[in-house]
Amino acid sequence: MEQALTGPSDIAELREHLCRPLPALPSRYLYDDRGRALLERLATVPECYAARTEWRILQALAPVLLEELQPRHLAILGSGVGRELRLALDTLVLRGLPLSCTVLDLDLGTVQPSLERLRLAYAGVRFRHVQASFVDELYRLGPGGDRLVLALGDTLGALHTDAVPGFFTMAAEVMEEGDALLVGVDLVKDSASIEAACNDREGVAAALNLNILRVINERFAADFEPSRFQHQAFYDPERQWVELRLASKVTHRVRIQTADLALNMKKGQQLRTALSCKYTRSSLEDRTRGTGVVVEQWTTDPHGLFALALLRRG
Repeated sequence: MEQALTGPSDIAELREHLCRPLPALPSRYLYDDRGRALLERLATVPECYAARTEWRILQALAPVLLEELQPRHLAILGSGVGRELRLALDTLVLRGLPLSCTVLDLDLGTVQPSLERLRLAYAGVRFRHVQASFVDELYRLGPGGDRLVLALGDTLGALHTDAVPGFFTMAAEVMEEGDALLVGVDLVKDSASIEAACNDREGVAAALNLNILRVINERFAADFEPSRFQHQAFYDPERQWVELRLASKVTHRVRIQTADLALNMKKGQQLRTALSCKYTRSSLEDRTRGTGVVVEQWTTDPHGLFALALLRRG
């Protein structure tokens, strides 16, 4: 399978993460082919409400929203190519308008085969893949105009809350007349429900978290041994985010050859692997102030678990 090459910027990013006071691994390495498969499986786990709830909201909202917006261009950020994109394509293709679709994602191995399947299924749609990060390369989407950008799943939630205003500012800079941004928002709720979703009884979330070590091994010639680490996930109600971590079960040494690093892991020492930030409408709107975008529509499920927020320039 084709893999994205590991370049100097990737190595610098990894070194910066591992040299933090709480060492970390870049969360984007959770999602190789195996990681995406685990993510899809996680959506079927009873405790994991987010994907199912977002899908139900999107199924009800898409026909009305797309009729209102009438976009001629779709873009999806960092979520691969899933059923959400197909739902939007199905709805728009029925209208018979010229349509293009851009997938902005750092991954090559998963996205390219998926795009080939989409090209066969939607012969009249122009597809392209932009290999880039939505965190700091959103400009690579190119000129807008009548474009709907999708940031679904935990795309927004994976960003540190301090980085969210910067993301919205970049979004405003690439948005033109008729453009909109549809964002999935996991909502603040009771701690038990949130923690159950990332500590499911089947262990799928744990397997996904540990998968990052395998990806780092492959990309950076490292020798992390997943069996020496334990999945940990907890909700911080003050910061309103879930932290995913891996705790070393034993004292041992890890070598990362490509980055010319050696880690002396003590028993109990932790690596942060991801954040999953939760929001209310108010807290999300707080992070749009001064960015150039505003929340125009807000749609939730009856139980207040998840929301889809539509943002426009304003």
